[in-house]
Amino acid sequence: MSMDNVRRIALSQNSLVRIAFLCALIFLTSCSSTPLPEHTEFTHHIGRDTASYLQKTTTELRADGIEENDSGFFILANPIDALVARAALIRKAEHTIDVQYYIYKSDLTGKILVKEMLDAADRGVRVRILLDDFGSFGNDKGLIALNAHPNVYIRLFNPFKRSGSMSLQLLTGFGKKTRRMHNKALIADNQLSIVGGRNIGDEYFGANPSVVFDDLDVLLTNPVTNDISQVFDEFWNSSKSRPVSEKIDMSFDDEQLIQLRHNLEEELAAHQNSEYSIAIRNSRLVNKETLSEFSFRWAGCKLKADSVEKIRAERDAESLMLAPQLASLLKSLSERFIVVSPYFVPGEKGVAFFKTLRDRNVEVIVVTNSLASNDVAIVHSGYSKYRRDLIELGVKIYEIDGRDFESRPSGSLSERFASRSSLHAKYFVFDDTATFVGSFNFDPRSFYENTEVGVSIYSSELSQALADEVLKQLPLEAFEVTLNDKGSLQWQLGDEIFDKEPGTSWFKRVLNVIMGWLPVESQL
Repeated sequence: MSMDNVRRIALSQNSLVRIAFLCALIFLTSCSSTPLPEHTEFTHHIGRDTASYLQKTTTELRADGIEENDSGFFILANPIDALVARAALIRKAEHTIDVQYYIYKSDLTGKILVKEMLDAADRGVRVRILLDDFGSFGNDKGLIALNAHPNVYIRLFNPFKRSGSMSLQLLTGFGKKTRRMHNKALIADNQLSIVGGRNIGDEYFGANPSVVFDDLDVLLTNPVTNDISQVFDEFWNSSKSRPVSEKIDMSFDDEQLIQLRHNLEEELAAHQNSEYSIAIRNSRLVNKETLSEFSFRWAGCKLKADSVEKIRAERDAESLMLAPQLASLLKSLSERFIVVSPYFVPGEKGVAFFKTLRDRNVEVIVVTNSLASNDVAIVHSGYSKYRRDLIELGVKIYEIDGRDFESRPSGSLSERFASRSSLHAKYFVFDDTATFVGSFNFDPRSFYENTEVGVSIYSSELSQALADEVLKQLPLEAFEVTLNDKGSLQWQLGDEIFDKEPGTSWFKRVLNVIMGWLPVESQL
């Protein structure tokens, strides 16, 4: 089974398999299992003072007057730039590359980065790749082939047995196999890192002709990159992370490996004159000769991350969670809180939290997916039951327009690489004080089930810029959801007003209601 098929089963909007799966979870208990053995080999990141091109460049970037504890940051909003930045870090690395993702697809952009990592490994760079096995299951051949390189090491987090169905293992392993590593990070020489909302796949980097995920990453220098490296090591050396060769019984001889690499290079060469490759070459980042030409800004940056032990712990183990680490920023709110979260399921506790903010006259703006733009429809069913309560509290709710572009008024949206857009960025703006960017969604799964990582950036300039951009784009790209004179929900975008979920069929709306009846909110 290919990884795309696995993801289609697990995340399909209209899949009855997903409904049956979630229903079954209610009646299943955790299965006992043999504890995983500890690793016999532990590896760690290099020191942040290790000499390298990236170390020299980032040191030079730190101009006089910049506080020692401040980190440089560079926002990656454009999908092409986000891919180019990753490739650039891998290409400039001299010692180590650490890669940690929830999903890594074997499509065009995934192969572009694999080629860069193989070239780095050829130069003697140590490459560690840690993937959640939910997003890599079914891509075994590629993983084993890549792992065969003597400088590449691949581990799978919370892996599945290859002798059985992943779906069945999720069912029988509820509470264990259903808890996943949702972290997203790439680190080069422990000098520069990228964290944010993007997995590795065409839809995250503008290469999917059907849909592009609007997303956000941030490129970071030290000292915060060193903290990100420490979290990577914690996950890498956990007994939950198993060597890929331990889980997948497959091997290739030297001749087969040479042929597989030749096939990879031929496939990428065939795309050299494609529209997407031309867009890559025209990226504003490609023509910069050195990192010193990048417009890094500097501010205090604090890593926020779940402990790897959260996966084993009870759901109320707050000391291991990321969410409580944002408490001081939430308590200090006085004017405005902007929540951008593709999967938004506040629950009763979340509604109560937003009420406390509204009681303090804090403006609350929530930006999330509409039913049409959400790639996981059952999450929308969990969110929609709280929509009216939030609106009545005075929370402003905006849902991304998920209709096909050609059906929308001409000129209503900025030019895209795909026919449909879906929100995938995850960031919070706290007044004009700080911004959190990471993998964390405002939903129970991010709070309690999965592990997440992100960074709080204490820059008034960034907070104001992101807030201004959100407020500028919302009237063009999102429906404001309000109550009409009769107290019913309505969706408005410009002169268009709808009394039903825009861009959806009656069947999809009915199915969404039915899914909302399922008592599965803790898993959304």
